[in-house]
Amino acid sequence: MASTSPRDYPRENLVDITSLVEKSAASLTLSKPILCNENSFSLHDSMAALELMDRKMDCCELSAALVHPKNDPDIIVPPRQIPTGLKDQIYSLPWAELTIVDAANIGLEILIRLESLLGGASVAESTYTCLYAHNAVLSDIKRIVDGDASLAERFGAMWTSPPISPLSNEEITTPQLLVYAQVLGVVEISEVLRSIILHADIYEEEDFSVNTFGLQFFSDVDGPGTIRVLQHALQSIKAEHTKENEHICILENILSFQINFLQICASLAKLTEAPAQKIVREAKQLIASGVSDLEKLQVILLKRKSAEKLPSKQDSTPTSSTLSKCFDPYVYRPLVGNSPVRKVAFREQIESIPILLKILREVNWAVCDLLLLGSTLGRIRRMLNRISVSSVNILSRSLIVLNLYFDDKLLGQHSLNQLIGGDLTQLTALPKLLLESNYGKAFLNRLAKPIYDSLKLLVLNRNRQRNYMEAVMFHEWSSLQQEAHIVDANHRQELNVGEVLPPYFTQYALYFTVWLMDHHVALGIELSLYSGHHDLSTAFWYRDFLLASLLNTMQQMRNSKRVSKKFIDTSQQRETNNKQNGNNKVENETMTEDELQDDIDAMAIGLKRSLCRGIVRFIAALNQAEMVKKQTYEFTSFEKRFQKQFEPFLAIAQPPPLSYDNFHDGSDFSNVAQADLLSSTSDCFKKCKGMVDNISNHTSAVDKQFSTLDEEELLGLTKVCVGNSVFLMKLTQQVCGDGKAKGKIEFDFKNNKQFCTIKII
Repeated sequence: MASTSPRDYPRENLVDITSLVEKSAASLTLSKPILCNENSFSLHDSMAALELMDRKMDCCELSAALVHPKNDPDIIVPPRQIPTGLKDQIYSLPWAELTIVDAANIGLEILIRLESLLGGASVAESTYTCLYAHNAVLSDIKRIVDGDASLAERFGAMWTSPPISPLSNEEITTPQLLVYAQVLGVVEISEVLRSIILHADIYEEEDFSVNTFGLQFFSDVDGPGTIRVLQHALQSIKAEHTKENEHICILENILSFQINFLQICASLAKLTEAPAQKIVREAKQLIASGVSDLEKLQVILLKRKSAEKLPSKQDSTPTSSTLSKCFDPYVYRPLVGNSPVRKVAFREQIESIPILLKILREVNWAVCDLLLLGSTLGRIRRMLNRISVSSVNILSRSLIVLNLYFDDKLLGQHSLNQLIGGDLTQLTALPKLLLESNYGKAFLNRLAKPIYDSLKLLVLNRNRQRNYMEAVMFHEWSSLQQEAHIVDANHRQELNVGEVLPPYFTQYALYFTVWLMDHHVALGIELSLYSGHHDLSTAFWYRDFLLASLLNTMQQMRNSKRVSKKFIDTSQQRETNNKQNGNNKVENETMTEDELQDDIDAMAIGLKRSLCRGIVRFIAALNQAEMVKKQTYEFTSFEKRFQKQFEPFLAIAQPPPLSYDNFHDGSDFSNVAQADLLSSTSDCFKKCKGMVDNISNHTSAVDKQFSTLDEEELLGLTKVCVGNSVFLMKLTQQVCGDGKAKGKIEFDFKNNKQFCTIKII
């Protein structure tokens, strides 16, 4: 076959359509950015259009006004390309003209990007929107400042005078050194954060993946070398600028914060190199210093904000122009193709600093206090539960997971088997004879992984906890119940005591199983997975049953404590008493506090059960008053919805899963007089209010760090009780006539995420 050359094709078949493309493109605007035929507009096209119009999404092309405010907003332009160096052919970054003011403002913008990274934005969308941080740019700056020397070589000894560039033989200015140090600091911090979060492996997205956006990270960076650069920059600015002003103070605090934050993250991520307690105490001191740095920055920014309201002669345009050259939130758009990408909204400086402060304080109480004070399983569980409810930052959660179990010990300090044994003894008064038997030791080993999983569960994001329970934990604890029953049966057979010996291990396994089931339903309520009054009624009704089972199990464990004394050898008891008498006062107080915490736990469970019961009856009263209508479904039914909502519980034999018929019979108040139903519902909420007050009185006697319910949560529960009582009274007043009432119903979860205030509007 003969080859065909392009010139062999007839020219008359080729039509120049450039003018048609230009004409069509000219009609595109931001309000109408898509060319389409309305008759052939497919579902895929429609979904893409919805994403493009979504305020949270945008495409890779941008309005020219985003590049420069004076540009026409209807003109679409491509984003800036990734810089190829400090002196890029198209976009040259400021260097020779940098001033102290520029360095201070660049540092503040860097903190905003760091806060965005900790808030969930990817590295490319946050810290690497600082163009100085890009590999090519930072490599150029390093060659100018350091030459071919490594960071360790160049900054091994502190300079006593301004450095000379090895390339140009020119003096490096202080602003240049400050910008270099701050950028190097945020790059190293980003790397440390990414390492912590990736190793913890609990994050919800892949934003911290190594190959995110194909990002090339600056390789010639290390923790000790970066800290030396930051320390030298801090000393240089103090030496050259003895008279402090606003910008000098900003720079000093930013550099100090970066040093402290980098050391905190690096030390807490590797606790195996030295005794954990010593490292954690040093980290707490660094946190206090970092908090002080941020608080000083906050004061400066507040003063600046107040000053902005006054007339000023200073022109800020040059600084704004410099920042626009140094930062670009759209620089990585070309790497994601034409698909819509998430739009990252950076906060103002005055808003970012308090968030960074909150994160540092969370590391202090959520990570450091846990490592220092988590001496018993009960304490650790309560502290982690507080962390779970507080929804702490991903950094704190990742550090907890990394340090939850290392060097074959819980928190790197405690034998997990011993802590489980101590917890069993604390809850059930399990005799030492049974705890140290072959069956007891074997079961403690068997409990280690499930107990660890139950602790790790509380560190996960709230959205992922339910999935983790369904996929792993329910099946595991169902098997543990059966194994615990076998252990108890073998103990009875060996001791020849029949049914007199309490089922210690079975009670313990049942206690955690029921707690997991209740936690699963509570999370569903918190995450709004139960929609409408009917679904909420099923959820609170099921929680009522689970919490009653939990209270019953706790009561059985308390009864077991009384029986345990009969099975403890007299000599062992005497030896135990001697040891207890020999202990110091702190150990006795700790034991008393643990027992008091158990009592508070029981009271909290009783409070939650009464609240669930009151809400179920309130919804039933609304049904009687015809204020809510039963929803109808075309493709499903209430029974099917009930079955799917509580389907994970089918894997558990004890307590037995409830059916829709159980719910229908247990929540049917049609034969109850309206006045009686309203009265009993009111009594529930009044009882709850009294229980909240009782818990509050007991909580004041224990350490707040180990409290089951903190003051804020108790206040929220009080508002729920009082609010429901008020609106129930309003309903009672309305039904005095024909038994019916009018109004709009709203389920308000603002005061507490798991219990609602039913408002009548």
